[in-house]
Amino acid sequence: LFQYGASALPFIVDSPAGPLDYNVRRQAAKLVPALTDQFIAFVISSEREGFVGPLADSVEDSVQYLNQNLGRGS
Repeated sequence: LFQYGASALPFIVDSPAGPLDYNVRRQAAKLVPALTDQFIAFVISSEREGFVGPLADSVEDSVQYLNQNLGRGS
């Protein structure tokens, strides 16, 4: 699917590691760079462990992070 499109679009996933066991998270994270050149993930803090580190270790280029802290109250 990624290889046959006429346009190069990013692969966007909301909560990519949420339901995955920690070992599976590591394996899934290592697969992402082989699938696409651009990956955008919306990850909550409980998903970071076992996913973000292996993902960053698996890419050849740099990884950019945008952290949004949505605190309660004003």
